[in-house]
Amino acid sequence: MVSLLPSSFAPNGGLPCDSPAGRQRSLGEMHEKAQFQELGWSPAKLFDFIENASNWVAQDGTILWANADELSTLGYTADEYIGKSIVDFHADTHIVHEILRRLTAGEILRDIPAQMIHKDGSIIRVRIDSSACFDETGEFSHT
Repeated sequence: MVSLLPSSFAPNGGLPCDSPAGRQRSLGEMHEKAQFQELGWSPAKLFDFIENASNWVAQDGTILWANADELSTLGYTADEYIGKSIVDFHADTHIVHEILRRLTAGEILRDIPAQMIHKDGSIIRVRIDSSACFDETGEFSHT
């Protein structure tokens, strides 16, 4: 849910988000930025960070993918979470709808407070940093 990427980061470097070339190009460009040099991040650490992003969500809110940390934090298995609507896991549905609207408009979100629902029904307070990937035709691909 939380990203350490600086606001100047362009997620796909102008290439399709899902392409290995797009990920590699973005990785190389990110490493050249002073922000990452100051953090002491190696190319391997950047690649690990990108590969371990918390989730991918489609424009309609369908969870396309989630990492083990997100699943563990919320108490769900992949089968219980992936393929479902992200709206079902947010306590404040109006906030998640607003987040999706802003991402669809191409906005980069930083430090957005939200409340997610743990499998046991408890509320987990999170801060969301997110941006959307758009395909080569400009269509929303995923967060």
